[in-house]
Amino acid sequence: MKTILWYQPEKIDAPDIVVADGVILAKTKRNFAFSKLKEASDKCIDKKMPWCGIVEISDGKVFFVKGSFKGVDEHGRTLSFMFLSTKCDDYLLALNDELQVVHQELSEETLKCINKKKTGTVEKIIAAIIIVILAVIAFLIL
Repeated sequence: MKTILWYQPEKIDAPDIVVADGVILAKTKRNFAFSKLKEASDKCIDKKMPWCGIVEISDGKVFFVKGSFKGVDEHGRTLSFMFLSTKCDDYLLALNDELQVVHQELSEETLKCINKKKTGTVEKIIAAIIIVILAVIAFLIL
């Protein structure tokens, strides 16, 4: 599984929704997905929601999000979710693909959290490129 999304739907008595690689999983096929989500969530249990970032699990590094949707449940509580992706290069696209399957939208706070993380990654790449260029220039001058 490259992506896993879990959330409790609007109706409290409805079963949890688990989507893996764009397919809603039957109850009999959820154990593996739940174990991976639990492993990732245990790594960031003390983090406030929304939270996203790279975490190390037994399968390697994954991008993990615990956040919320725009919708609310039948008691008026915000719908929360967990998501992980082994595709750490374009995790927002991977999450959006899963959201289309369950017809949900990210809350503004969760979207800001993910975009902030993505911007930070791009800034780190640009900084690394600048450092390499400066090192090459310094080497050529000497």
